[in-house]
Amino acid sequence: MLHYAMPFASSFALLCESVRFLMKSHAFVRSNTPRALAEGVVPAFHKFLYFMFAPTLVYSDWYPRTDFLTGRSPNVRWRLVAYHLLEVVGCLFYISFLVQRYHLPVFRDFGLRPLTPLEGASAVLSTVLPSGMVMLCYFYLLLHAWHNAWAEMLRFGDRMFYLDWWNQGSFAAWYRTWNVLINDWLYAYVYKDVVLLGGSRLAAKAIVFFLSAAVHEFLMGFTLRLFYPVTYFFFGIIGFLMSFLNFGSTAVGNIGLWLSLFIGDGLLFSLYAMEYYARQNCEQIIDSSRDLFIPRSWSCVPIASKT
Repeated sequence: MLHYAMPFASSFALLCESVRFLMKSHAFVRSNTPRALAEGVVPAFHKFLYFMFAPTLVYSDWYPRTDFLTGRSPNVRWRLVAYHLLEVVGCLFYISFLVQRYHLPVFRDFGLRPLTPLEGASAVLSTVLPSGMVMLCYFYLLLHAWHNAWAEMLRFGDRMFYLDWWNQGSFAAWYRTWNVLINDWLYAYVYKDVVLLGGSRLAAKAIVFFLSAAVHEFLMGFTLRLFYPVTYFFFGIIGFLMSFLNFGSTAVGNIGLWLSLFIGDGLLFSLYAMEYYARQNCEQIIDSSRDLFIPRSWSCVPIASKT
C-alpha cells in the first residue's frame, strides 16, 4: 500500500479488509481451539470459507438461512442484490461530492497563510453538517446496503447488523446499537475473555474501548500517512468517559447524542484535514523521525515556493 502510494479510498478499503480478515481469523481460531484440543474435532473447510465471506464476525458451525427461516425458494434475489449495490455506489458518489464541495475548499490552503482563531472556528463549524452527512452515508453504505447485499447472495438469515441507535439517549446505548457486528465480536472475544481471565467488568470495558480506538487510529493513520491520534483521543478517552453519562431523559439524551455526533465528526474531519494539508503546505522544521509524531499543523511555517 505504501510502496505503491495507493489513493485514500483504496488504502482505506484495503486496510478495512485486512482488519476484517484478522478479526474473522481470530474468531475462528478462538471458537474452535478448545474443541480441537479436547476432542480433536475441527470444522470442515467449507464452514471456514463460508464464515470468511458471511456478514458476521462471530463464528458458528451453523447460521440461519433465508430458505430455512421463511420457507422461500433458496434462489438468490438478484434484483435486491443489484438494488443494494446501486445504493453503495450512490452513497460513494454522495460522500465524494460532500468532501469535494464542503471540506476540500475549506482546508486545502491550510498553512499557506496565517489563520486566526475565529477563522479556524468558522472552518470547523462549516464542516459540522457535511461531516455528519458523511457519517450517515457511511453507516447506510456499509451496515445496511453492503451487508444486506452479501447476506442475500449467501442467503444469510441473520440481518440484524444494527439497531435503532438514532433513538438512543446515551452513549453507552449508542455504542451497543450503532454497529452490532463489531459489538458482538468485541463482547464475545475481548470483553468475555478478559472477565474469564479474572479481570473486572470495568477493566474489560476499558480494554474494549482502547482496542477499538487503536484499530480506528491504525486505519486513519495509514490511510492518511500521518500520526495524529485524535481518533484515539475522541473515541478511546472521551468516548469511554461519556459512556458513563446518563442524561435521565431519553429526549434530552437523544438531542445531546446527535449534537455530539455531528460536532465530533466535524472536529475529526477538520483536525485530520488541517494536519494533512499542513504536511503538504508547511516546511519540515525538525528531523524526519520526530516529524512523524509531532503535528505540523500546530506550528506551521509555509513552504516558500507556495507563498
